[in-house]
Amino acid sequence: MRIPLSTYRLQFGRGFGFREARRLVPYLHRLGISDVYASPIFRARSDQASGYDVADPTSLDPRLGSRDEFLEFSAELKRHDMGLLLDIVPNHMAAHTSNPWWNDVLENGPSSRYAYYFDIEWDPPSHPRSGKMLWPILGAPYAEVLERKEFALRFSADGFAVQYFDRSLPIDPATYGSIIAHMQRALAGNEGCAPLLEEIAAIGSRIQALPPSTATDAEEIARRYREKDELKRRLWELYAANGCFHTRLDESIRIYNGEAGDPRSFDPLDDLLGQQPYVLSYWQVARERVNYRRFFDITDLVGVNIQEPDVFAATHALVFQLVDEGQVTGLRIDHIDGLYDPAEYLRRLRERLPECYIVVEKILEQKETLSREWPVSGTTGYDFINAVTGVTTDAEGLERIAEIYPQIAGGPASLADVVYEQKKRVIAQLFAGEALSLSLHLNLLAEQDRYAKDASPQGLTSALMEVTACLPVYRTYTRSYQIRPPDLLQIDRAFQEARRRNPQVSETIWNFVRRVLLLDCPSSLPAEHRARWRQFVQRWQQFSGPVMAKGKEDTAFYIYNRLISMNEVGGQDHPWSVEEFRQFAEARARCWPHTLNAGTTHDTKRGEDVRTRIQVLAETPDAWRRSVKRWRRWNARLKRVLNGSSVPGPNEEFFIYQTLVGSWPLDPSDMGAYQERLQAYLVKSWREAKLHTSWSSAEGRYESAVAEFVSTILTPHAENHFLPDFLAFQQRIAAYGAFHSLSQTLLRLSLPGVPDIYQGAELWELSLVDPDNRRPVDFERRQTLLSAFTDCEPVKLLENWRDGAVKQYVIQKVLTCRRENAAVFQGGDYLALEAGGRRADHVMACARHSGMAWVAAVAPRFPARLSRSAGPPIGKRVWADTELGFPVTAPRRWSNLFTGESLEVPGTGRVPLAAILRRFPIALLVAHPD
Repeated sequence: MRIPLSTYRLQFGRGFGFREARRLVPYLHRLGISDVYASPIFRARSDQASGYDVADPTSLDPRLGSRDEFLEFSAELKRHDMGLLLDIVPNHMAAHTSNPWWNDVLENGPSSRYAYYFDIEWDPPSHPRSGKMLWPILGAPYAEVLERKEFALRFSADGFAVQYFDRSLPIDPATYGSIIAHMQRALAGNEGCAPLLEEIAAIGSRIQALPPSTATDAEEIARRYREKDELKRRLWELYAANGCFHTRLDESIRIYNGEAGDPRSFDPLDDLLGQQPYVLSYWQVARERVNYRRFFDITDLVGVNIQEPDVFAATHALVFQLVDEGQVTGLRIDHIDGLYDPAEYLRRLRERLPECYIVVEKILEQKETLSREWPVSGTTGYDFINAVTGVTTDAEGLERIAEIYPQIAGGPASLADVVYEQKKRVIAQLFAGEALSLSLHLNLLAEQDRYAKDASPQGLTSALMEVTACLPVYRTYTRSYQIRPPDLLQIDRAFQEARRRNPQVSETIWNFVRRVLLLDCPSSLPAEHRARWRQFVQRWQQFSGPVMAKGKEDTAFYIYNRLISMNEVGGQDHPWSVEEFRQFAEARARCWPHTLNAGTTHDTKRGEDVRTRIQVLAETPDAWRRSVKRWRRWNARLKRVLNGSSVPGPNEEFFIYQTLVGSWPLDPSDMGAYQERLQAYLVKSWREAKLHTSWSSAEGRYESAVAEFVSTILTPHAENHFLPDFLAFQQRIAAYGAFHSLSQTLLRLSLPGVPDIYQGAELWELSLVDPDNRRPVDFERRQTLLSAFTDCEPVKLLENWRDGAVKQYVIQKVLTCRRENAAVFQGGDYLALEAGGRRADHVMACARHSGMAWVAAVAPRFPARLSRSAGPPIGKRVWADTELGFPVTAPRRWSNLFTGESLEVPGTGRVPLAAILRRFPIALLVAHPD
């Protein structure tokens, strides 16, 4: 198995395809990267979603280039001894007519060969539809769309279809009869077309004999496919060759498409659409009535039944081919928690690809660990982001900010309460249909249980949703009647919290719901009914993850604004001690030595260097409090009043100031684009918070009022006291943030795990949430900076830190060291190094070693508390008497990778930090054999 030494994430899409990636390979190799980490490259619906809306997993996306261009990219990687880690999406696909499998389901309903490919409940207990699927894609209520002539019946060699903007909705061939009958009536009195009538009558008979879309018998389905294809072929032949048929069919289509202003004229098309296996509806009803599993609340993405062997094989055919051919050396599994049975999926994947490096996108919550049963190398690294953020956030300062946050910003005091409230809110607003379906299935289970058959259906629903809202993790992983101890623990925690918050719910209901979720079935229950309990639990597990993602990540984290650098995917609300971080690193070395260490991803809420700047605020809480109070006083007159309240409110204003501190550009020439990016980001943030505006109900006046406020405070003029004061404050924070970033970068590159660099983040990464973090990267500038490193003096890079070259220098030096000392970094031991002295709490250090080869990393933390001059944390004045201890087994002679300085460890084993960090704020020491 090829284990990457480092990865570099590339976002393929508009303007960046296989040719552009191939040209970049030599640069990435010089940077020290061992493996390119690619976003999905299979045919997608659009070029706006970075490949996550896959329409055809059996082909490469032609917008990225041809297969030959992909092979040239692969060959270039091989020439540089580099691998390719590919992102794949097994959970969902595009619910769009550009997806041939989905299109077949639209035409053929439950009888489609691909019906079981997708997670569709054709006859849900909430809305029995006799084999129909609700498809909420309309931009307005159905009747309005119909009578505004937004639907247009069309005919082609593929048969009849209704065009709705970019979607061509296929018509079930078994329902062609009404169109053909209309033609027959039109031709009845036309002697010139008499010979055609017999042919049309025969076609009508064949349509009537066609098996319906609800057919489930295999022979009937096979006959339906044969006969519908023959029917389409014959109709197209007649249309192309017979002028009379062509003319009358066109006329019938014109009549079906109705006349504007005449509602009755749309009756034929309305009737035709009513016969289809799909029910078209307004997108806003999706949350209440949708009967297919979506990716979160996105109607255009449909869940895939990847647990079905045929579906697994079909969706992974090209993936397997690319791995077998050696074009792809590793896989990143997107949204593993969405799958019906993640463990079985990974077992099947590993069985097919025994030598492939595999990591999963798994969000680990507080004290949650990745299952050792999963045959993978680890996660995509959100756990590392939150660990390193936690240990480099000043606990004392964060406590001060927590005290002032409710006072100065009116913000909520408890993140846990906000998460609970917002999870319940998204269940009601975004997932009402899924919640109703689960509730009805739970009630059916209760009816078969002697102790619960009298339980209130409403009470059962309430209890299930309360437990979901109180579940402290994304999901559990029950897949058999033997409950895993970690799952038992999480469910017990959820029930304990749900009971505390809802003492009015009866014990009978709590006990039954708990028995169901723990599969504590009555012994008398028949095997078929026991299976229903297990199926219910596995469905609930697919539901709880989206509730956590939308309730916590995409709502609560835009409301709870105490220190927004901590509001990251899987983020915690408390800082970490050095000891907790060491335990995390030790566990990583012991259990997951090849997991990814991420800094920024395409899904992070903020770029890594935005976060490090905001973290500095916890080191200067009093200065931050005074500044915010001044800014609020100066800017109060610039707010607009809406519905009796000033806009933005104090909590939103607090969010704005933190965002400005974190993302303010270092290059003044970037300011024009920055303000546009900032305004787009803020609109997204307010809509995600869902307090004053939302995606489903945008409040233009509110959004405009905030945009006007931000634009005004950022416009320099004589009366704007805020801007110069802010800039002076921000510039100091930016300098400290840069030193923070160098420390976090070194930890990512040297601790157990595989360091991942997000595209462009080898320089300062000041992007905000997507789509801002998916902007084109100026690789030419990065290549120019890297080429200038020959005989480069690191102290000069430090003096000119604003251009980001110092970060690139650190990355290149450490990654080159990793390449030269692969055994140390991939399989070497991890050893925490202890510091002593006045500033001991301000440094983190560790050693990695394999045999006689040793390296040691030294990274300061809390730079704003180390130096008041916004200078780097170097030298005797900063470190005073602080020393770093080396184990007796370690070599005595070392050299500093960044500065070239030599260092000798005395017999005491303790070296002054001032000597290690004499000229550069971080150190990677490489030992020389004694």
